[in-house]
Amino acid sequence: MSQCTSLISAILLSLSLVASSGCSTADTESKKVPRVNRIAHSQLPPAPTYNRLRWVHAPETLPVRELQYQTAGIDQRPLLLPVIHFEIQDKSLREASQVLAAATRYGVYCSSLVAERKVTLNSLGTVDELAAEISQQTETRVVVDHSNKEIRVLSGKVSEERFFEGEEGEQ
Repeated sequence: MSQCTSLISAILLSLSLVASSGCSTADTESKKVPRVNRIAHSQLPPAPTYNRLRWVHAPETLPVRELQYQTAGIDQRPLLLPVIHFEIQDKSLREASQVLAAATRYGVYCSSLVAERKVTLNSLGTVDELAAEISQQTETRVVVDHSNKEIRVLSGKVSEERFFEGEEGEQ
């Protein structure tokens, strides 16, 4: 029996050593704190959510608008033309017309009959006013066509158109 008691005491001693030297779960266990978030608040409304299905109206033609300045297909609005400083000295009429057309981004045509006439001009005005001054100085006809965006320099002045009236006795 003495062996049995010593064996039991050895087992108890080894169990107490293992229990005292082992890690204790009660000391290292931390209490878990539940995660609490703040209440959500926003200064802006929520972003719109878009659906794939939408209500769409069938396409229709737009009603005809009544324009204030348009009558019988002719545009009656006044042209707003920029004021240009035009300075050219002793240059040919062809060069002067090209400079004037380049300032307005218009095309140019200059008759070969008047292309070599010399022009000296230092003036400030719109395209129409400058064309009138060039026309007066060179005794040519300068036509500014705003609808086709072209400046034409032609020889001679505009002749008046007359229709045949017949004899005074005829009607």
